[in-house]
Amino acid sequence: MSNEPHDPALAAMLRATVRVGKGSGVVVRNGGAALVATAHHVVPGDGPHRIRWPGGFQDATVLSRDEPSDVAVLASPPQLEAVPLAVAAAEGEAVIGDDVWVSGFPRGWDDLGPVLAKGVIAGVASESWVNVSGTWGNSGGIVP
Repeated sequence: MSNEPHDPALAAMLRATVRVGKGSGVVVRNGGAALVATAHHVVPGDGPHRIRWPGGFQDATVLSRDEPSDVAVLASPPQLEAVPLAVAAAEGEAVIGDDVWVSGFPRGWDDLGPVLAKGVIAGVASESWVNVSGTWGNSGGIVP
């Protein structure tokens, strides 16, 4: 029995999710470069910051950060085996009540696999709010 979800988009989320520090991150491809996006508060200070994935780990440096938005981007280690997600333009406008999924590592460093949690969009304004079950370790994970 596979732990892989049947939905290809959710399976891709899991493959792109990595551990960053004491939180989570997602491997994205923007043009030709693979990068790791995470939350700013997951990578405090200058680093380096440890990225871990099934089969390996590597220290990475922060390329860019935005504290007010709580977003940071790290250089992806060349050995990283995760499959990056493509950065795409929004396909439509999110509305309150839409389903969202979160992928991350709420179980910490002891368990190798990321987990998925389903929630809903709770508010859309200058910032979007989601209601989803999350805990320590989910920070920096992906919400598509």
